[in-house]
Amino acid sequence: MGYRHFDTAAAHGTEEAVGKGLKKGFVDGLVKREEVFVTYKFHLLDAGEVRSAVEKSLSALQLEYLDLCLVQSPSKLLKSCTYPPNQRESASLPSSVQEIWEALEDCVQSGLTKAMGVCNFSAKNVKEILESASVVPAVNQVELHPMWQQKQLREFCQSVGVRVSSWRPLGGQPPLSVLNNSVIKEIAETHGKTPNQIALRWLLENGVISVIQSYDPEKLLEYINLFDFKFSVEDLEKLASLDQDLPFYVV
Repeated sequence: MGYRHFDTAAAHGTEEAVGKGLKKGFVDGLVKREEVFVTYKFHLLDAGEVRSAVEKSLSALQLEYLDLCLVQSPSKLLKSCTYPPNQRESASLPSSVQEIWEALEDCVQSGLTKAMGVCNFSAKNVKEILESASVVPAVNQVELHPMWQQKQLREFCQSVGVRVSSWRPLGGQPPLSVLNNSVIKEIAETHGKTPNQIALRWLLENGVISVIQSYDPEKLLEYINLFDFKFSVEDLEKLASLDQDLPFYVV
């Protein structure tokens, strides 16, 4: 279908299955390693655990290097916490982002990952990283969609050279899903597209990387069929005026 970005995380338990799929794709000649982009995320650990966590992920993925490694949250979590963490669990231990960042920088220098970034970081969190980092975060992956547009965060990240990625590009569960928004449905009918495609096209036109997921091949085709239409000025004005709902995951 043309997908080349694979997003994994230790907390999601997806690495082994993704690794098997990638290996089959390489062996069958569908793609070469340099033609795919593999992202891995981990929660804050003790600094001494970072390298071993990355190496464990590489072993499960059956890869020699990652393209991008992300710190999944600015808060350090109890190892026994639920996922996603509730506020008590995410605040149980003090944050140690700078130490983790230095350990991850060592992974870049060692060739274990080509780039590094963050996930669910506010502008304030990113500023704290930049104060001492020798490697600027390549990406900040957050919840972002037409009903949670995070304009200030996007503008800040752009100003400091950090790309923005959305791990929830289609909104939350009904009634907060883009499928239930009357404005998005109206724009979709105008262009002969689905509400999901409108949300993904909006992210694309705003320079945001979308991380989509589905087990349905038809949905995967729907999500990638975004390049044969553009929004009018009126469309963009309507989307910019949408009510903003609270995000699924707040840090």
